[in-house]
Amino acid sequence: CGTLWRDELYDIARLAGLSVTSPKIHTEPLTEAICNQLPAPTIHKYMVDALRNRVWKKPVLDRREQSAAQSDQLPLQKRAAK
Repeated sequence: CGTLWRDELYDIARLAGLSVTSPKIHTEPLTEAICNQLPAPTIHKYMVDALRNRVWKKPVLDRREQSAAQSDQLPLQKRAAK
């Protein structure tokens, strides 16, 4: 359950019928409640579904090419500045 966000943990607890107080509850009590009250195969199914349906908060930008080009130039720029 450590890979899941609080909202995803809350949804799992709610869908499984666990008693949770609010969606603002911390992740640790949610994780403990889920792990203590649900069997491992059920947790696994909910986790896979949550990770597949995850909507990232920010778009993920692939900057590997740009950072690789910059990393080649950085040592030379730092040496020239000294």
